[in-house]
Amino acid sequence: MRVHINAALKVGASREEIIETLVNLAPYIGYPATQQAIRIAAEEFAKSNPSSRPRSE
Repeated sequence: MRVHINAALKVGASREEIIETLVNLAPYIGYPATQQAIRIAAEEFAKSNPSSRPRSE
């Protein structure tokens, strides 16, 4: 998952687009897996730019 998130960031996907994609996977992979994927994404976002955090809506 980390590799895919980092690759998406490198090709220009926004954090919001990545989170939206993960949320849309919930019916297919289940809520626990979606929650874990979002947690991993948040960790990778923090690594890529520690001074900014994804906005919470």
